[in-house]
Amino acid sequence: MFSFASITKSHVKALQENSSIVSSTMLDSGAYTLNFGKGEKRHIRLLPYMDYLETHQALFDVYFNFDALFFAIGFENNHRNLNLIESCDLYPTPVIHDYKDYYGEVSFYKKSMHPIISLGWSAIKTNPNLIRLTKEFQQAGKQVHLLGRSTYNLLSKSGAECCDSSSWARYAQFGNVVFWRESKIGPDKTELIYCGKRRQPKITFANYQYVKELDAFLWSKARLRAIDLVGEKQYLNRQIANVLYYHKLEEEITKLHTK
Repeated sequence: MFSFASITKSHVKALQENSSIVSSTMLDSGAYTLNFGKGEKRHIRLLPYMDYLETHQALFDVYFNFDALFFAIGFENNHRNLNLIESCDLYPTPVIHDYKDYYGEVSFYKKSMHPIISLGWSAIKTNPNLIRLTKEFQQAGKQVHLLGRSTYNLLSKSGAECCDSSSWARYAQFGNVVFWRESKIGPDKTELIYCGKRRQPKITFANYQYVKELDAFLWSKARLRAIDLVGEKQYLNRQIANVLYYHKLEEEITKLHTK
């Protein structure tokens, strides 16, 4: 998944050159950055986004509406943006923010022709609300995308068809690695291992008692060793390890919901 807020020409070139090994792609409108990000935002506007989609839509299997207003009251404005994008023969996925349906957003999109509905930012974006809305939209014949959420607990209970998250990069940025430990008791086998030096949480790389399992997993998937997580290319290697975790999580969630 890419964001209009940060996608570059080099990203586009990489997509074009590696399309045969990429199973699916998504483009976010950058609305989250517009609302909460820091730095330059002047390019994150509806018309530039529409121009970009008209030029590059073939690169993306799914692209999202320009949902500029991140509040329940934003339904009318966001829906107007969706209509403008659709008027150019483009088909963005709606993004929901009115979780309690105060302004009729949920009711409207249950009846719409859009096959996929995305659940976006909300002040009440809790797991119970996400699970409830996912079930409601699925009962209305929709597939559901969870924006920015990818925990085992949520995905296993909601049954959402897809999701995205920047956690793989953010975890690595702050010295963390996530690992699916097969020998762990219980359905959720996720473990968070801190590999940095600034703090001392319960589980660190230095005291991790299952490092041999981690090492075997990394070697089988990417020819990495556990020690590489604290070595010369530690940041890149942590990112790779985290991507491997989310790929494994995807496999486990898919198995769970296709039994």
